[in-house]
Amino acid sequence: MRARVLGAVSVVAALLVDPELATGGDIELPAWSGRALPSARGDLFSASGECASCHTGLVGDDGEPISPDTTWRAGVMANSARDPWWRAAVRAEITRLPALRHVIEDRCATCHAPMARAEDRADRTDIALLDDGYLAKGHKAHKLAIDGVSCTLCHQILPDQLGEPTTFSGGFVLDEERPRGERQVHGLSEVDPIPAGMMRAVSGFTPVRAPHLSSAGLCATCHTVYTPWVDAAGEISGTFPQQTTYLEWEASGWADSRSCRDCHMVEATFAGLDYPRHLFRGANSWMLRVLAAAASDLALPASSEELAAAIGPTTKQLEQHTVRLSIEKARVRGPALRAEVVVVAQTGHKFPTGFPSRRAWLHVTVRDRDGRVVFESGRPEDDGTIRGNDNDRDPTRFEPHHEVLSQPEQVQIYETILADSQGQVTTSLIAAAHYLKDNRLLPMGLTVPELHPDTVVRGGATEDPTFGGSGDRLKLTVHLLGAHGPFEVEAELLYQPAAPHWFAGLHSRREPTEEELMLAAQAGEPPLEATEGPEITEFLDLVAEVPAEPVVVARATVTAR
Repeated sequence: MRARVLGAVSVVAALLVDPELATGGDIELPAWSGRALPSARGDLFSASGECASCHTGLVGDDGEPISPDTTWRAGVMANSARDPWWRAAVRAEITRLPALRHVIEDRCATCHAPMARAEDRADRTDIALLDDGYLAKGHKAHKLAIDGVSCTLCHQILPDQLGEPTTFSGGFVLDEERPRGERQVHGLSEVDPIPAGMMRAVSGFTPVRAPHLSSAGLCATCHTVYTPWVDAAGEISGTFPQQTTYLEWEASGWADSRSCRDCHMVEATFAGLDYPRHLFRGANSWMLRVLAAAASDLALPASSEELAAAIGPTTKQLEQHTVRLSIEKARVRGPALRAEVVVVAQTGHKFPTGFPSRRAWLHVTVRDRDGRVVFESGRPEDDGTIRGNDNDRDPTRFEPHHEVLSQPEQVQIYETILADSQGQVTTSLIAAAHYLKDNRLLPMGLTVPELHPDTVVRGGATEDPTFGGSGDRLKLTVHLLGAHGPFEVEAELLYQPAAPHWFAGLHSRREPTEEELMLAAQAGEPPLEATEGPEITEFLDLVAEVPAEPVVVARATVTAR
């Protein structure tokens, strides 16, 4: 597979984003006009369609559209409950452990369908997602669930204990005492009483100024995630730090100067005031392409132009604000070429961070004076795997961290590898009990001793004296075998939001129950066979259509003589 340098938005889509964020090239997505945002009201929340009726059509002081409903609807937060991978993963986990279905669906709904879940928790109602649960169109909470991480969720979170462990894993605090009609929503601007009164009359929500809305602790509620893990007997035995983005940021050099919104929300000005666009730049444009491919089936609220406009800033974020890559001390001495590849993260957290399927790796190539390849490590294959990666060849193994690259089958991959309670490699989140490897690039300004116990480096990188808060300094030794220079040394850092073995790990078949077998026999039907959940089949079909291609986020080239 050729690594793809993401292009930016089409001319039409570019009108929706800051021109400074656009790069050349068009993004081709299936044509889709988008559906209306859902309209629904519960005791605690209103769906985004209720907010969009007044908060649409906003234009910044520079003449660019900045409506939150326009920019937010194309992102992964708006579509967290539509996410076909998430749905497939939920199905796979409950198929493996049907006795823990309620635990799994409750945990997965907490941050992917938070409004429906919070309403039901307040009512002491059991949580359900699949089959007849929230994702079924006839369910009473479907519209709130399908609205994902929506307006009245984030804008109602209270400042209580933000950044503390009690609010991690979706433990945000809401005011559940105020009745509808008296509920407050938080913003960063001073409140004008006239439009505030109009908002209260139309929506039942009263706007109040609340500076905590810009704090990293607010984001931490769903971006620091601990999941339960089970032992070999299928019993819950503890919690696992699945995502620790906030804790990584807290220990970084950015914590005193920049918060999440400073990097992930594009600033605009509206009526002379700073206005953060609700674009939420991340590093997962692949999921936006998957959503585009399934737009009709998912009744996606974003149009193809809006999705393309969201992909553009993600491109810019990856290409310009992710890592600094260089090649130093490249020289030929006798029969060998030696160099050092230096990778330094520019992010306020580990790179990659978040969901543990993500990986970045070095693709290093040495060519002789005639352009012939004399050494190559980390070549991306057409099926999304990495040539030489032990984990891609055998899911029970994984590629170790390297201090020196001297053989083509060695690959420097910055990633996490999860293990179950028996120490076996796994991609099942509920089976994940600890990490076998975590050599993801550390954020700037951090030293290893400052790391929280749940974010420490694991595996071979702990013994590497050149790996730490200043990045990774990887030595390269290439035996030239008579090749003639000068030699071109090229290094690329590739990023992939979803390693292919994570898709293979979804395969999980449900055996028919005794009752189902009996009913089939009574009806004279053929014997029932084990089946894979429809969410899994549908998602794997999408993966075949939209493969998770690696993206080049940095490149460096030098000549060695």
